[in-house]
Amino acid sequence: MDSFNKTRNIIFDLGQVIVSVNEKHIYSALEKINPAKQNITDIIFKHQDFKLFELGKLSEQDFFSRLSQLLLIDDSKLSHIVDAWNAMIVDIPIEGLNLLKKLKNHFSLFALSNTNVSHIHTINSLLMNNFEIHDFKELFHHVYYSCEIGLRKPDPKIFQHVLSQQNLLPKHTLFIDDNIENIAAARNVGLQTIHLTEQKKLADELNKHGII
Repeated sequence: MDSFNKTRNIIFDLGQVIVSVNEKHIYSALEKINPAKQNITDIIFKHQDFKLFELGKLSEQDFFSRLSQLLLIDDSKLSHIVDAWNAMIVDIPIEGLNLLKKLKNHFSLFALSNTNVSHIHTINSLLMNNFEIHDFKELFHHVYYSCEIGLRKPDPKIFQHVLSQQNLLPKHTLFIDDNIENIAAARNVGLQTIHLTEQKKLADELNKHGII
């Protein structure tokens, strides 16, 4: 068991680490309005437009318009597509927020998320409505969204960008993510890592490695 006793900084992924997400919610919602019954998984997450949206190279309007065309859904149902897309943002458990508040007193905290403008708005609405928190900038020292910096995990450049901008040493920096490809990329850059396989075990993992 590794003990990260040199850790000074922690970089958190958000989805399935701090924010509960479920892609199946998108599928079930879209299938109700998708007459062609295509493979929605392939259309959405394997299509180039998805990556462009997360890189900030495609506007919300263009992304959802193209998605409606790909799914053969009439433009009159565009609002349903937007709602379905945002349905994958399920919840923000208070346990994770309380943990961040505790950790922020002892570590420099950063968020690093592959995401898009639409999901950011949805997450911020949940934070405000449920906890009166405007956005994650109140809980982290800095927040990095792929759509704002034009880089996505697992591209090594995104980790190098954060390390360089914040003057962080990899050996003093812990990265937590639920995606094993992102974990592998972070390790190659020299970061300490925790591959979080269950969101509810975040505190247990940090405790096991001597962080809390």
